[in-house]
Amino acid sequence: MYLLTRTATIVTWIFDHLGLVVGILFGIVALIGLLSGIFSSRTPMNRSLTYEEQERSIDRSLGKKEEWEGEQSSSLVDTPVVLFDKGQQGEAIVLDAVLKSHPHIKCLSSLYVPTSSGQYTEVDLVAIHSTGIYVIESKNYRGVIVGNEDERIWNQAFIEDRNEFYNPIMQNAGHIRAIKLFLGERYKDIPFHSIIVFNNDSNIDLIKVKSKGIVITKHMNLTSQLQGLVHILPDVLNEESTTVVYESLLPQTEVSEDIKRKHLEFVQHRKDA
Repeated sequence: MYLLTRTATIVTWIFDHLGLVVGILFGIVALIGLLSGIFSSRTPMNRSLTYEEQERSIDRSLGKKEEWEGEQSSSLVDTPVVLFDKGQQGEAIVLDAVLKSHPHIKCLSSLYVPTSSGQYTEVDLVAIHSTGIYVIESKNYRGVIVGNEDERIWNQAFIEDRNEFYNPIMQNAGHIRAIKLFLGERYKDIPFHSIIVFNNDSNIDLIKVKSKGIVITKHMNLTSQLQGLVHILPDVLNEESTTVVYESLLPQTEVSEDIKRKHLEFVQHRKDA
């Protein structure tokens, strides 16, 4: 009896407030339609790529030469604006990524270090940490990079072209020899780590490296890889030694314009030889 009375009361209330009930129902239907429209307009993440999208994907991977020459290089790392050439822009991206890797890492960029032959070699970036010295060569190259650790010449391949360049592992090995010579016997046992960094739009899967202590990576992965290295490698330098190495190399970032000019002339002569 109570249930019948309760049901009758509810039915009576609905009829008395029929307009309100209908309004609420219409509102619910409209809200469902709006949400459905929003979510259906989004591109599904697992849909198949169209032919045009596949072409763009291939172009981004291989990097047509005319696009490589005309576009600004891309990176997932926030960097300051650099109004220089692509090489300098790549070095700025690398410097920013290294500084983000650890609060106690000390960085020096664009060093001119004397070699055993009496010439100078230009080092893109040196990072000094308690775990060792990281010598970084920036190659702001796109395209498919093909090379072997033991081959003198590597290739930068595009869809319609191919460029040759000197093996950056060998190039960086020369930088490390020069820095070791410059620092002298006191720091001869410090571990050096060679890092080669390419543009995010490059494909580095065809680079073959077998030696330990060599890292081949891209701009977007540099910070995390450095963080991993300084986390697992043992400390070999105390704070005082780190500072001494930094201050010893610092003057090599402030060399005269005459030294820079002679270095460029030497490099150009070697290319033409």
